[in-house]
Amino acid sequence: MTRTRLLAAGAFLAVLAVWTWKLLEPSPVPASVRELISVHDWLPFVLSKTLHLAGYTVLTVLAYVAAPNRGWRIAAIAFLLLHGIGTEIGQTFVPNRSGSTRDVLIDWAGVALGLAAMWFFARIRTDARTLSPA
Repeated sequence: MTRTRLLAAGAFLAVLAVWTWKLLEPSPVPASVRELISVHDWLPFVLSKTLHLAGYTVLTVLAYVAAPNRGWRIAAIAFLLLHGIGTEIGQTFVPNRSGSTRDVLIDWAGVALGLAAMWFFARIRTDARTLSPA
């Protein structure tokens, strides 16, 4: 395993662990932060949904980089899609939390955004190789 893949795998596991913990915690946002962002009624909602999107985007990019081949990438993406469903189901059993189909769709949009980013960077890399003199 290359150093880059190893670092990406470690980062993926660390981010996944923290992300799962925060998604299944009864009060994921500290009271001081909650008070700070409650200046507008819409701000906590927007920040929460943005975190869902960004969290799964980052996890997808890390999983993509860590995976040694296409089969592992497909498995990692399937895992993240199921993780989005599983954490929302898990939230229905956590006090002060509730599962949401909307959040699953936002999670999946994050996965799609991560895949689009990886496609874009792969495309740039391919074009750079094509244009460079041999």
